[in-house]
Order: sequence, then C-alpha cells, then structure tokens
Amino acid sequence: MNTEYMRRMSGPELDEYAALIGAGAPRSTSVEGKIEEIERARAHRVTVRAIGLELTVTKKSLSDKRVTDLLAKPDRTDRETEEMMRTMLGDEQFGLIVEAATDEDGTVDNAAVALAFAKVMTSDELKTS
Repeated sequence: MNTEYMRRMSGPELDEYAALIGAGAPRSTSVEGKIEEIERARAHRVTVRAIGLELTVTKKSLSDKRVTDLLAKPDRTDRETEEMMRTMLGDEQFGLIVEAATDEDGTVDNAAVALAFAKVMTSDELKTS
C-alpha cells in the first residue's frame, strides 16, 4: 500500500489493515511506528526450495492484486501463469527457473516449470510465515 495514503489513516485503521494482511496488531502507538511495522511485515521473505533452486518470496509479492487476480481466474492460461510467477518472483528468479528447466538441446520442460510453481504455492514456509 502507498505509504503516503497510510499516513492519512488513523491508528485503529492501520491496526485493521495490519490484521487483514496477517501482520498482527502493531505494538507501536504512533502512526509512523505502525507504518514501519506494517512495511516490515510486508517485506518479510521466505525461501522455498524448488527444482534445485532456493527461491525467495515476499509477503508483499504474494498479496499483489495482479497475482491474486490471476490465481483466482479459473481459466488461467500458461502465459498468465508465467506473468503471475514473474510478478511474484521477479524476472531474475523466473529466469533461473526457466534455465533449470531447459535441457541441453534448448527444450524447456514445462512440467519442471509447473513443479516449481506448485512448490512455491504449496510450500510450508509460506503457510507458516
């Protein structure tokens, strides 16, 4: 969420937002302190092992509306799944997945890419973060 708009929120409203995103109740009583705690929670990173890679995912990227909209889409295409993964992991990490899934002859193993996606989305690390 845009920090400038968070500064316009009341303390109780920031508490509600923190609870909604799973950050718990901020300990701080000041608006700036609450915002810092919320930003720290959103930046929380977890590492997920998938197809021989250590992938880093942030809470912020998982709650990106572009990601959640595509996750909820029942007829999501492979391109949209790739877009979602790129948004969630970033171009560099997605590139590593494609590199790991590419055979010596240049064939990109779609099953390996799908496995990486499934490992990220079902990881215990994300469930408990």
